[in-house]
Formats: sequence, C-alpha cells, structure tokens
Amino acid sequence: MELLVVQRAPARRLLASAALLALLVGCSVKPEPVPDEDRFARIATDRTALHAIAPAPAGPITPDEAIARAIKYNLDHRLAQMEMAVQGAQLDLARFDMLPRLAANAGYNIRSNENASSSVSVLTRRQSLEPSTSSDRAHGVASLTFSWNILDFGVSYYQAKQQANRSLVAEERRRRVLNALVQELRGAYWQAFAAQRLTAKLDPVLADAEKALVMAEKLEQERLRAPEEALRYQKSLLELTRQLRQLRTEAYVARARLGALMGFAPGTIFKLDPGVATLAVTPQLGKPNELETIALYWRPELREEDYQARIARAEITKAELRMLPGLSLESSYNYDTNSFLVNQNWAEAGARATWNLIGLLSGPTSIDLAEAQVNVTEARRLALTMAVITQVNIAWLQFRETAQQYAEASKLQRVEEKLYQNVSNAAAVDAESQLEKIRAATAALAAEFKRDRTYADYQSAIGGVAASVGANPVPDDVDASDLGALTKAVAATSARWSRGEFVAPGLAAIPAGAPVLAEAQAPALAPAEARRPVIAEAPAPRPARVAKAETSASRWFVQVGYFAEQRNIEKLKQALDAQGPLETTQTKLGGRDVTQLRAGPFTDAGAARTALAAARHNGAGDAALVRQ
Repeated sequence: MELLVVQRAPARRLLASAALLALLVGCSVKPEPVPDEDRFARIATDRTALHAIAPAPAGPITPDEAIARAIKYNLDHRLAQMEMAVQGAQLDLARFDMLPRLAANAGYNIRSNENASSSVSVLTRRQSLEPSTSSDRAHGVASLTFSWNILDFGVSYYQAKQQANRSLVAEERRRRVLNALVQELRGAYWQAFAAQRLTAKLDPVLADAEKALVMAEKLEQERLRAPEEALRYQKSLLELTRQLRQLRTEAYVARARLGALMGFAPGTIFKLDPGVATLAVTPQLGKPNELETIALYWRPELREEDYQARIARAEITKAELRMLPGLSLESSYNYDTNSFLVNQNWAEAGARATWNLIGLLSGPTSIDLAEAQVNVTEARRLALTMAVITQVNIAWLQFRETAQQYAEASKLQRVEEKLYQNVSNAAAVDAESQLEKIRAATAALAAEFKRDRTYADYQSAIGGVAASVGANPVPDDVDASDLGALTKAVAATSARWSRGEFVAPGLAAIPAGAPVLAEAQAPALAPAEARRPVIAEAPAPRPARVAKAETSASRWFVQVGYFAEQRNIEKLKQALDAQGPLETTQTKLGGRDVTQLRAGPFTDAGAARTALAAARHNGAGDAALVRQ
C-alpha cells in the first residue's frame, strides 16, 4: 500500500499544479492600452508607407493617366481588391470542407499500476477469476481514419456555392468603389487644372491689390483724400483681396484632393496637362430609357443583389438538408504496441446513421426564416431598381444642365475678359482707375475660374452618368499593374463615353429568352417621365392636330416587347388572346434575331389601355402604347 501511495502522489501534485497554473493565467488577462512608443512607431511606419505607394510622376499628367493612377494606387480601391482576394481565399477554403475527413492519430499511454481486472459470478456474486491484465503499463497507439458524412457534404456543397457568390459580391463592390472613384476623379482633375491655370494669373493681380492697399492706407494717413472716401476705397480693396485669396485657397484644396485620389503623399509636386487647347463638350449621351436598360443590367448594386438572392435561396436548401438523417461512412487502419494483443494492427470499416430529432422541430422555423430572407432580398432589389432608375435620370439631367451652365459660364468669362481689357487700356495712374482695373481683373479671374469649375462639374456629370449605369472604366482583362496599359485602356473608354457608349460592344448581349425593352422617345424636359408608358406617334403630329389624338381615325397598338425565345411569346399570346388580334414580326436587335409581339390594332383608346394593363399584368412590364 505504501508503494501505491508513493506512485499516486506525483500524479496528483502534477494535476494540481497544472490546474493552478491555468487559473493564474486566466485571471491575469486584463485590458492593456497600446503603449505610446508603439503608436509613434506605427505613425512613422504609416508615413513611410504612404510616401512609397505612388511614385512621383516624371512629366505632366493627362486626365486618362490620372484615372489610371487612381485605379492602380488609390487606397480605397486597393482595400476593395484585398477584400475580394480574401473572399476568394475563403472560397478555396470552403472547397476543402466538401472533402472527406482523413485523420492520423498517434499516442503513448502509461499508468502507475497494472490495468488488471477480475470477474464476479452473476448468480453467486463470488469471484470467478483471479485478477489479471491484458494490457501493458505503457504502450503506443496509432491510427489512420477515413470518414465521410454525406449530410455534411451536402451542406458543405451549398456553403461553398454561397461563398462563391460572396466572392462575386466582393467583385461587384470593388466595381462600385471604382465607379465612384472615377466619377470623383474626373471632376477633381479639371478642378485642379483650373486651379493650376488660375494660380499663374492670380499672383500678379493679388500683388497689385496689396500694393494698392498699402498706397490707400498711406493716402489716408497723410489725409490726401477725404477720410470717408479713403475708407471706402480700402474696403473695396480688402474685399477684392479676400476674394482673390479665397480663389487661391480653393486652388490649393483642389490640387491636394486630386493628389490624394491618385495616391500621392501630401506635398507631392505634379503638373497637369490635358493636351487640348479648348475644353470640348459632348452634345448628347444617349436617351434616359436606353441608359436605364444598361444600368439595370450593369449596376454593381443590382448584380450584387442577384448574388445575394442566390445565397438566400441556398440557405433554404441547407435548412431542408439539416432536417434529413445523416449517414457516416468510416474506415480506419490501427496499430497498438500492446504486447498482449494477438493482432497489433488491424483495419476497421463501418457505417452509422444519425438523425437529429430536435432538428425536425426547428427545421420549419429555419426554412421560414430563410424564405423571409429571400423575400427581403427581392424587396431590397426592387427598391434598388427604383433608386437606380432615379439616379440614371438625375445623372442625365445633371449632365444636360452642366453642359448648359458651362456654355453660359464661357459667355460670361468672355464678357468679363473684354471688360477687363477695356478697363486696363483706359486706366490712368490715379488710384480710382487702379481700383477699377483690379476689380475688373478680379472679376475676369473669378469668371474664368467659375467657367473652368463648371467644366469640371460637367466632366464629373459625365462620370456620374457612367457610374449611374455601372460602366467599367477599364476592361477586366487589362493588367492593373501596368500604368501604361491602364492609361491606354482608360483613354479608349473615355472616347466611348464621350460618344455616349458606356458599354463595350458585345458586353450587354441580350440573354436568351429575355424580353427586350422597347425603345421610347426621350423627353425633352423631364427625364423622369421616361419611366411612364410611352405613346409613340408615327408620323409625329403637329401641335395643331393634338386634339385629333383620340378620333376614330387613330389606330392603337400595344407594343408588348421583343423576345428571343418562342415559349415566352406563346405564354403571352395565351394571356392576351382575349384582348384582340396579335401579330409577330421577325427582326434583328443588337445583332440577334428576335421576335416583336404587338397586340392590335385597336380603334378605341380605352380598349388599348385595357390590353396594355393585361400585358403588364402577365409579365410584360415594359409594354407601351403606340398610336399610328
């Protein structure tokens, strides 16, 4: 007995020591703020990293190069790219979850005494076998186990599909960041260029104003002019000086903002050169209803919602799978050094079925929750669709208005420049004429700066239209690490955008079986009206004949849409057969063979509107009335 106590005591002390150590470690954790030396080290490291992000340019920067630099060096875009890479890595990890489990185990067991046992008779309760052992005090074990749960495989498969969609969501979020970045940079570039042109002209005028102000103060002190007149003169000069300094401040801010967008560290010196003698204006960027169609196909937010809908629907399938019984298949190869074993290595195989009965109770609730999430996704997509259509129309209106504002600002600048030339030519050496000259020079500078700022707003409006339709500034296959290749790709894209082509040819092909929106006439003053049913007239009536629009001579048609698959046409034919005659016409749209479906003609406008409502009720949401 004494030997047994001596052998157990070290084991007990070891366990007690381990428990005490774990308790002490757990109680020692407490909040610790970051030390100041670590913060200062982080500041130094970050400053060094910021200066190393984007190298200083070797020459003047063009608008296309500025966008290319932003794509390559902008930190927000880099962050979006890294998040996309993380989602891709998680997808690679999710694929491994679908594989069977293959586990290798090895161990060593030792005990302080014999693993002995005896037997007792069930009938007499007397010992029937003296104590014996069939195990060594110390022995090693090893095994290689293969297991596969079919239910877990099914769940992991849909989890991997969800992660694949999340990686696509990350790509669309990167596109959204890039679109917003390009829009902001287009305006920032031309604002900075306006500031660059202003600075060269502003300093001489500011120097003349400050010199005139010193002279005016001297005249007041020497009482060479009436006090009230001298003070008014100083007030005018001070207001002009303040206005000039405000223009210079705006110039500095515009350059700093552009440099940050291109990834330059604060203080980096760069020069801008758009390479054009005059600031050109694009007359038209397409019709709102055409832009809406492109936006509904390409906007990153809507494409992201398509993937979110897939994720939500996969969650329903996962909830249904978890209600099923699980079947596990197992096989292993084992080894044991126990000398008492007849077979020290052996193989095993088996199958096991398990069914979580509690999961049957919670399963319907999980399915209801997943279906509710699908409904939320659909509602969010519809809300986003309305927001996208509104943004497209607003962006189109802003483009049109900024183009008009730029034309007016250009006229005003030319007038102010002529006034300044007239005043400058007629100026004498007296103080009053000098004040008028400075005032005219300040007004001319302000008008020129406003014209250039308006042109910057116009360029930003073009970027706003491009962002509202989700246009890619560069193709996805362009090497983002090559600044020269990026610049060329951006130049090609900018040329297309200036022509109103926001999607490269072939990228917006009509999916098979999808109806095509009928082209409608863009409104002249209210882009938001493009979403209402369009009444196209052929030929267009003169204003004096508007009163005859609903006479018996008019013929009305319901333009149902264009279709690429016959089954969609047959479905609508069955739904619209009771409304009147139907006609189909083979045509080409976007290089594809499509079928045009129309209902009519109707001689009564009320009957035509009834057919229009029936068409929309049966899925032709883009149906429109056409009068001939």
